[in-house]
Amino acid sequence: MIKYVKLVKRHIIVKLLLATIRITIMALVPYTFIVLFDNLNTINAFDLWKIIFIYAGCFITNAILNYFEELIIWQGDIIFLNAIKQDFFESLSNKSYSEFKEKEVGDYISIQTQNIPEIESGYLQARISVIESFITLFIYGIVLFLMIDWRIAIIILLVSIIILFVPNITANNLANKKEEFLSTHSNYVTIFQDLLEGFKLINSRTRKGFNTTHQKILTKKLNKQYEFAKSNIIAVTINGGSLYLLNIVAFSTMAILVFNKKLTIGTAMAALGYIESFISPIQNIADNFTLIKSLKKIENNIESLLQSITSKKRMISRYKSQIQMSNVNVEYDKIILKNFSHSFIKGKKYAIIGHNGAGKSTIINSIMNYCNISSGKITIDGININDVDTSEIIFCINQNEHVFSDTFNNNITVFNTYLLTSISDFITINNNKIILSLVDRNNCETLSGGEKQIICYLRMLASDCQIIMMDEPFSATDINTEKFLWNQMRELTDKTLIMTTHKISNELEYFDEILLMRDGVCVQHGEYSQIIKTKEYAELIKENEGEKVYGSK
Repeated sequence: MIKYVKLVKRHIIVKLLLATIRITIMALVPYTFIVLFDNLNTINAFDLWKIIFIYAGCFITNAILNYFEELIIWQGDIIFLNAIKQDFFESLSNKSYSEFKEKEVGDYISIQTQNIPEIESGYLQARISVIESFITLFIYGIVLFLMIDWRIAIIILLVSIIILFVPNITANNLANKKEEFLSTHSNYVTIFQDLLEGFKLINSRTRKGFNTTHQKILTKKLNKQYEFAKSNIIAVTINGGSLYLLNIVAFSTMAILVFNKKLTIGTAMAALGYIESFISPIQNIADNFTLIKSLKKIENNIESLLQSITSKKRMISRYKSQIQMSNVNVEYDKIILKNFSHSFIKGKKYAIIGHNGAGKSTIINSIMNYCNISSGKITIDGININDVDTSEIIFCINQNEHVFSDTFNNNITVFNTYLLTSISDFITINNNKIILSLVDRNNCETLSGGEKQIICYLRMLASDCQIIMMDEPFSATDINTEKFLWNQMRELTDKTLIMTTHKISNELEYFDEILLMRDGVCVQHGEYSQIIKTKEYAELIKENEGEKVYGSK
């Protein structure tokens, strides 16, 4: 976190300088009690108004300085918070997809919207508050020692030192309860998001189930929140109770000194004012020490995420010969790719077919590093694909590719990453009504499934990559749009294409090679004319019996 503190060090320094001036001025306020009450019989009206003016001036100056302090530190807070949030997002963007999926999206949202702001208050604000409180104690201690009574000053100092160790009693338990609550909150956000994404399924029959599920996770979160709140109340009570000790000891000391006529009434009243001025910073220190310790585990977790920026890989900008998969195995709960080996040659078109769960998508996901392979090797032009950045030459369209809640242009160019001009001619020349209807859309997330797949296809064209991966890219389009996109794909003669499909049709003739997958194994591969003669293909046709075949002769 030191990196982020350095960004706002000027704000902190100015804030503490202003605070020092303000505290010094306010430290003179109780001394006016001595001047007034110990000289009440001798001062004149002019002196009285002068004391009143000084007293009021101290508070007015305090208010003005406090305003500028808050303004400056507020600006610093924004810089601090935004820098951490931006770095956190950048650290996520540098992860591979498989690394990103180690946590749920709801976890990341919870970290960004709750944990990081908690760190901002628990790390930056709390530490500044502690420093300011020590400055207050130091200044008031000197004034109390030099201008009021050294005996009271020493007693208050000794008791204050003891009180500062009190927060350690409850800190560890509070930290654990805080971590448990934030973890439960993160899980709640994930499930809440999941329930809302399934909103179409809510009806009179399912509503009770949805509400019950939400109530269950909400209750669990609230229980953890209550446990944390209870621990926090205990900590506050213990810390607050220790301050009563300071009051009792200081008051007893003054009472004895006044009774023995070793302290004047004016000095006693001033001392009481200073004691009250001691209590607030000590309370601040105790509370902020507790807060800092309670957030330590969360702070360490965020720092580890911020530091987990993947080292930059060498960028490949040119595809020369082939992608080679050698004895690749992929396992999740069950084996879904078994000793798969194949060469994908530059400029060739490949279709991967098979029933659901046959391992078709896993081949693409392995190449794209969307999943981790258990064993084997994948190379591109002889280089391990895990050691290089292929984003310049490979583009992938998944069946449920994400479309942003943004404009047509931002969706196609991925926020100006790709050039829109690269597909302008395509849109103009083809004059397709559906595509033309999408151009002026300001929120593409509201499009139909088929329209979203058109957006993804156009995004692929805009990327101008040499290798195209397509996982069921036209599954949601209507017949006419699918035929249009198939015809357009035939013109991608300079691209290497690897595509999965569950539709068995004569469109497969377009491909140079067909790979037929079954239960994670490539059981047949070859040209379309060869594949359709195999028993494995006949079995697949039988399995797909009843499905409407598009493009069949």
